[in-house]
Amino acid sequence: LLHAFEDLEVNDFSQGRAGVALDIRASEWAIIDTDAEIIAEGPFRRVGKFINGSAVVDGRLMNRDGEWLMEEKGEWQIERRYENSESDAVVARRTRRVAGKPRFGILQRSTGEFIADIPDNYYVDRGFFNGLAVVRDLKTQNFGYISRTGELVVPANFSRAAPFKGGYAHVSLKQHFEKAVINLAGEVIWKARLPEVGVPEPAEKEADVTPPEKEE
Repeated sequence: LLHAFEDLEVNDFSQGRAGVALDIRASEWAIIDTDAEIIAEGPFRRVGKFINGSAVVDGRLMNRDGEWLMEEKGEWQIERRYENSESDAVVARRTRRVAGKPRFGILQRSTGEFIADIPDNYYVDRGFFNGLAVVRDLKTQNFGYISRTGELVVPANFSRAAPFKGGYAHVSLKQHFEKAVINLAGEVIWKARLPEVGVPEPAEKEADVTPPEKEE
């Protein structure tokens, strides 16, 4: 397999598929299976990992058989920062503004079907992991988590938040230095102990010693 693509860049395999560069500059890509058979010739500009049966290819979802799940120049486009989203959900951006509708929405990754809108006052970071995605409330600048149906299931009460992994996520509470770990219900299950800071006692005021008057 490696000999077949000697001197060309090959991505790591995921779900039996990998992107392979078609030129030394890696400016054009195709998709192969583990037998080095071409699944989709392309050429494509970018091929992401296959997750939940599909990959983000040039901003659109493609299944393992090389079939597009989204229309070319259709309603939705998937940005690179969301291409590794899991939980059979992926964040997509509307290619044009539609009156009364938010700019971003959630698609089912395995089919490309629309699931839910994301309110414009939330910014989604990286996508879905363990069924939840980190969001920042643009009004308060605090972080919380939404479900794949667009519901805010963990309130935006954190000053920082990371994606879930293995059912747990690292967060900061009201202050950045207040480190903690939460579960999928948003409950704090561990909190870092802050070092006790000693407060120096005020220095004792020196006694007012007045020298005795000199006797005449």
